[in-house]
Parts: sequence; C-alpha cells; structure tokens
Amino acid sequence: MTAMYRVFAVVGALAMTVLAAGCGEDGGKVTFKAYLQHFGGDDKVAGIEIRALDNETGTDLGISATTDATGWVTFSEDLPGDAAGLVGFRSVGAVISGSTYVDTYQFNILGTALEEKLWVVDETTYLGAPMMAGITKQDGTFGLDPDTAVLAGGIYFVEANGTENHIGCATARTDPESGQVRYFGDNGMPTTLDSRDTTNPIIAYYLVANITPGRVTARAYVDGTEIGSTGLHVYANAVSISNIYAETATDPEPAACE
Repeated sequence: MTAMYRVFAVVGALAMTVLAAGCGEDGGKVTFKAYLQHFGGDDKVAGIEIRALDNETGTDLGISATTDATGWVTFSEDLPGDAAGLVGFRSVGAVISGSTYVDTYQFNILGTALEEKLWVVDETTYLGAPMMAGITKQDGTFGLDPDTAVLAGGIYFVEANGTENHIGCATARTDPESGQVRYFGDNGMPTTLDSRDTTNPIIAYYLVANITPGRVTARAYVDGTEIGSTGLHVYANAVSISNIYAETATDPEPAACE
C-alpha cells in the first residue's frame, strides 16, 4: 500500500494530557516530552527538529530539540505558554532515510505534557491527499496552488469519562473563509464532495486545502449551527493539524446520520 493510499488513515485525536514535569534519565528536569508519528503510518520518526511556537502569534520561541532514535523529543526548559499554558509546535520538514517530510504545525498543546503525540506529514501524503479529494488549483487542474496552506483534523464530542466520539454529518470551514473543504469516506481516505459533503460518523475527519496563510479559526457546524471552534495558524506550503471539539452539553450528531 503506497503512502498516498494510506493518506491520513491514522488521524488521531489530539487530546491534551495534563501531567506534571518529571525528570530525565540523567536526573535533569524534563518540562515537555512527546513522540513524533508519521501522519499516514504507525511509525515514529527520528531526526526531525521540533520547534516551540507561541500559541497565539505563531512566533518561533527560539526553543528546539530533535527527535531521538526512537522518535521521542524532550525539552528541558520551560515552554512559555498562553494563559491556559498552551503552546504550538513545528515539525521541521527534512529528508530522513529517503523520505521527504514537509513542515507540519500543531497548536493548543499543553506545554507541560510528558506523553504528547506530535505529527509530521510526508510529501507524498501532502500532495496526494488533496488530489484524491478533488481539490483544484486556480487554473482548474487538480492539486495545491503554490504558497497556500493545508489544514486537517477531526470533529469530536468528548464524553464525561473522556471518551472522544466522532461527530458525523458535520461541516467545517475556516474563518476568514478560504480554501476548499473535503471530508473522508468510508474507506478512511479523503474524497470528493460528490461522495461525501459532511463528516463521516465513523471517521469524522476533514481537510481544507489551498487556504490563504495566516491566523484562522476552524469552525464546525451541525445543521447550520456552530458546535465548536479552534484557533490556529496555517502556513504556506505546509500542513497544520487541529481537531475541533464540540462545546455542546450533549453529542450533537443527528440521530439519522449516515
């Protein structure tokens, strides 16, 4: 199975884990620890530089570390978070063992987590997913316009016990509105709007391509009513990953959703 046909198959929930800072194997302070997973496969990726970002502005904080041979990255200095202690991360694009990875961004991550999951997207997935979803350039051909951004994630409702349920029959868009939105089919791959024009109740993933770079709010809707949103930055020729969590008291998925 090629990387293109493994596109986003393992998009996971990016739930934040609240953990106290611990100690490294050498006895030194560990302020943040995460493993880096290939977005489209189960493997962890070594040798990728991870840079911390200001969660609100997207500015590079000048703090970085590189994933070790097992795909884990550890920071030993405090990561300046926003009012909620949240930071952003950039997995810097690189060629590792013959695979080309593109810049991959995440925001709204707890800066004191010690078992977080970060992602990095390979070039085949980055280019292939929009084409599979029928994304078109300004000239009408399939693919990504230069210097535009890609956003991907899932739409979830979190139960009181922490269980995350995919919300089907939802729609997503960016604010300011930009780019082309697509959803994932029954096979776990992005598809055209003719095949799916709302999220799948089994795998409620969305993809927005050809977005104008900058600060955006990703919003989710059910039957035209907004159910949740999240703010983040999207960057030219890169992928930003963000889930949207419902801010409703009960699961908003329609009972007849298919």
